[in-house]
Amino acid sequence: MVSPGAVKETKAMLLEASLDAMLVATLDGTLEWINHQTEVAFNYSRDELIGQSIGCLLPERYHPGLALLMDAARAAPGSAEQWSGETVFGVRKDGGEFPLSVSVSRIDTAQGTLLFVTMRDATEYRKAETELRLARKLKASRQLEAIGQLAAGIAHEINTPMQYIGDSVHFLRQSFEDLLRLLDAHEQSWNKLGTE
Repeated sequence: MVSPGAVKETKAMLLEASLDAMLVATLDGTLEWINHQTEVAFNYSRDELIGQSIGCLLPERYHPGLALLMDAARAAPGSAEQWSGETVFGVRKDGGEFPLSVSVSRIDTAQGTLLFVTMRDATEYRKAETELRLARKLKASRQLEAIGQLAAGIAHEINTPMQYIGDSVHFLRQSFEDLLRLLDAHEQSWNKLGTE
């Protein structure tokens, strides 16, 4: 049987090994614990973040949304709230921003209620989403190009016989006009011969 201490140590190791930034904050948003990925993602050390407001990891424009998310998580025991709608950005120590997926869960412990926050770097997801959108646009563009080429081919196939008919009609008109002039000239010559 595994001892409770070993289970606790294993859980801590799992949280540390996560590829997501994981944070534990008090109800007012003060950071109490962060995992290694939080340090990597935001370029802060643990010592720099512990005791700070979770808001330091988000640009100020997201602070009202973060407050609402935390309020919703605080309101319902065992709840988990996910930031939805617009893309949320995190802000690194150097001021650089990157897209995030954020969820906040309420955890009731013997020591009190805490907020468990998970932040996933969505850069690769956004990149893949953009590439997919571009691929769809390219596909649609190629389809329109193929339709255009088909329409041009059909128009050419229709225009070729029409051009032939038009040229033939023009030739016949010219020929009949020439023939009529010739017949008129012949009739005039014949009439001159008859009057002499």
